[in-house]
Formats: sequence, C-alpha cells, structure tokens
Amino acid sequence: MIAGPTELVIIANRFSEPKFIIADLTAQAEHAKGMSILITNSRSLASHVKSQMGSINGFIILTKNLEQAAEIANRIAPEHLEILVQDPKRLLKEIRNAGAIFLGPFSPAAVGDYVAGPSHVLPTQGTARFFSGLSVCDFLKSSHVISYSKKALEKIKEPLERSPA
Repeated sequence: MIAGPTELVIIANRFSEPKFIIADLTAQAEHAKGMSILITNSRSLASHVKSQMGSINGFIILTKNLEQAAEIANRIAPEHLEILVQDPKRLLKEIRNAGAIFLGPFSPAAVGDYVAGPSHVLPTQGTARFFSGLSVCDFLKSSHVISYSKKALEKIKEPLERSPA
C-alpha cells in the first residue's frame, strides 16, 4: 500500500461543531502535502468553515445529502474519515473505503494516531479501496490447505477439464 502523505475527510452537517471541524482540518493540513476535505450538505457550515480556514490547504465539497457525502468519501477512500453528524453510526453503514473511521465529535483522528490503538500506518491516496491499515496479521505467515476427496473432486471436474493448462 501507499502510506502517506496524510489525509483527512470529514463528513459533517448543520448539527456538527464548526470549531472541532476547523481544528481537525487544520491539524491535518499542517503536514507537508497533507489533504484536508470537508464534505457537507450544509451551505452555512461550509461558508463558516471556509471563512475560518484562511490559507490552510484544503477543500470543501457541498452535497445534496449525507448519502451523497458517503458516496464521495468512498470514492476518495481516505486514510482518516471523521463522521461528525448527529447519528454517525447510521452513516457508518454506508462507508466501505477508509483506513480508519472516527465517529462523533469526541473522536478526532489524532486519538487514533496516538492513543486509541489502530495502526498509524494506514492506506492513503485511495488505496483504502483495497488495503487495510497495517496490523499484526501482516507479520504472520499462513498457508492455505486444500483437501478434496475423490467424490468431491469428481463434482468439480468440469471446470478443471475446461481450464487451459
């Protein structure tokens, strides 16, 4: 997987706390070549965050609804995804691609990086679509063991006979 530079996507709506969003986007944008994106369906939140961010490197994506926000987040497949809406667990069901997911206003990405325990080595640049964060399983060796009986092999012989040698 590609690890780095750091990325943060925040899904938020009109119920989200702007000062938490601004703090988290700013913290990630401080990394060299880091990416900070707010995805929201709230024009007023987008406008407020934009006015407070100044020259911070980042983007704001305005959506029709939170389902569209989840679709966009899945396409981005960010390293860190914060879901800062009223019921983040409901929206979590829509998320398929993210290195680490942080639910609610009191679970910033920094907690995952330094305290909560998931690996600090997470997939970036969209690779969360097909990779997970580094884990203990990456350091374990395994072997696949296959054992068919004669009867079982006879049941599946047709695709074997058709396959090229």
